[in-house]
Formats: sequence, structure tokens, C-alpha cells
Amino acid sequence: MLHRLSRTRAFSLIELLVVIAIIGVLVALILPAVQAAREMARRTQCANHLKQIGIALHTYHERSKCVPPGYFHEQDYTWGGFGWGAMILPNIEQSSVYNTFNFDLPLWSTSNVTASLARVQSYLCPSDPFTTDRIAREGFTYARSNYLGNFGPADMDANPDDRQGIFSRNSQTTWGEVADGLSQTLCASERHNGEVWAIDTVASGGAGDDVQICGCLAPDVARGVLKRTRLETSYQGAVKGLSAYLILPAAPGAPPTAILKPDDHGRMTLFHTRELPTQSHDLNVRDPISFHSGGVNMLHCDGTVRFVSNQFNFTILRALGTRAGGETQDSSAY
Repeated sequence: MLHRLSRTRAFSLIELLVVIAIIGVLVALILPAVQAAREMARRTQCANHLKQIGIALHTYHERSKCVPPGYFHEQDYTWGGFGWGAMILPNIEQSSVYNTFNFDLPLWSTSNVTASLARVQSYLCPSDPFTTDRIAREGFTYARSNYLGNFGPADMDANPDDRQGIFSRNSQTTWGEVADGLSQTLCASERHNGEVWAIDTVASGGAGDDVQICGCLAPDVARGVLKRTRLETSYQGAVKGLSAYLILPAAPGAPPTAILKPDDHGRMTLFHTRELPTQSHDLNVRDPISFHSGGVNMLHCDGTVRFVSNQFNFTILRALGTRAGGETQDSSAY
């Protein structure tokens, strides 16, 4: 009986290229889904961080009968700077970091140098790749954070003591003062530490350090001379800010006016609810913004965390920023 020897048929070059092409197409189809799933997991982890902050604030309130101030401040800078994020460290299982701070001295004291460098994972959004470095201000360095307290819809530079929101300079808000309801009032949100477009007001002929932030996706040269600048958020508090800048004179030959601008870093621990980014208007350094696709996580005073779209209604956002504005919001707005 004759037996035929079986031979294995080899792939031709064309067939091999077709197989590689098919694999490439499959990878191209699957990869975005994998990346989207990873980002959804990061967004969920970020929301869980805010939930922990909500629980910690309620625990602090139960003990102290108020939520911590947005940040402490004394006009002579002999003490203060510490923010709400530093005050609730024991309530998020970070007593070891809390105990390294010397709260009898200013935040910018040399005694607090080591403590100010401590990174706290519970205060970092996993979607933000710009949290590993530190913030250098007034000769001191501070670890970054991604979470801020709600100042409300007012301008925190114009009046740091405004009490429309939950947190402000030297505030001591109680839950009983939240007349709009805990579920109807924002408590905290997030901000990334990446770069945004900024208007260089010096080069544009304006005041010295008065930099307005532009939230455009592409530079708008009609606004003035632009540059890239980093956003700054820190859980420790509002660092010392005492700087002078010049207002250029209107009349030729007249001397410029020197303006002293103290306490100008409240934005490092607070956000205001005046607008959301990626809209048709300016993004301010005091706004919430994230690297999550389409919006930001926001914590309500009742502990609920919701994802707020970048296209969220401004009027509703500002109403949610007030604790006693008398507004009633429809939950379907989300």
C-alpha cells in the first residue's frame, strides 16, 4: 500500500500580510475600548476620593460643630495658611502626615517644610499625570492636590471672606447654615495641575502679575500675548502671597501706581462656581477642571458625588454654589 507523505502548507507573504492587517484592525478597534474602560475606572476612583472627603468633613463637623475653614489667614502673616484639606487628614487615615505639621506656626514656616512635601494619594486624581512635582511659592515648596472646597459664585480675590459657599477665608460653616439643603449645595470638586493658555498681561501692556486664563482649545491671538501656565492646587492650604504689581498710567509720563496684593493664593485650596471650562468663555484659575473626558466630579454636602458635564448649565452651577440662595434645582439637570 502506498502512503503519501503529508506536507504542511506554508503561508505565502500575501497571506501573512493579510493576517497582520486583520490583527492591526482588531487592535485598533479594541484599544479605544480598553482605554475608555481604564479612564472610567480612574474616574470612579476619583469619585471615591471625593466620597472619602465627604465622610471626613461630616466626621470633622460632628466633632467641631462646623466644617473646617477654607483656609486660616492673619493679615500680618504671623500665623495661618492651613487649609481644610490639612485639617481633615486624621479623618482620611492620614494622622501620620497630620502630626508632622506644626499648627502653632505658619504653613510657610521652616518647621513645616517636611510636612508640606508629603503627597497624599487620597487627594490625587489618577487621571492627572501632573501631580508628581511640587508647587514653589514664596521660597517654599508644597505637594500638589486635585480637590478643592466650594467658595461659591463670588470672586474670591475681590472678597476672600464672602460666605455664599461652604468654604472661604477663616470660615466656620455649619450644616445648619446650608438652607438650600445639603443635596442642593456643592461641597468640593476637582482641578488638574496641567497647563492652560494664559494671557501675559505684562507683554500685553497690562498690570504686572494679573494673568487671566484662557480656556480656548486653541490660542486666540486676538486676546493678547499668550503663554502656557500651570494650574496650582495644594491640600495644605493657601500659601503666603504678598506681592506688589504696577498699574500702568493712563497719562504719558505719569508714574505707575504700585498695588500691594496680599492673600492672593486662596485658589490653591478653593474653587468658585462662576463657570465650567471648555466653554466659549474664559477659564479662570479658580474654576474646576479635570482630565476626565467631558466634565468633572463634584461632591455635594450630603456626600453624593455626581459627574458634571462641561456643558452644564451655568445658572444651575452657580445656584448649586450657594448654601442659602433660596434656589431649588431639578436633579434631572445632571
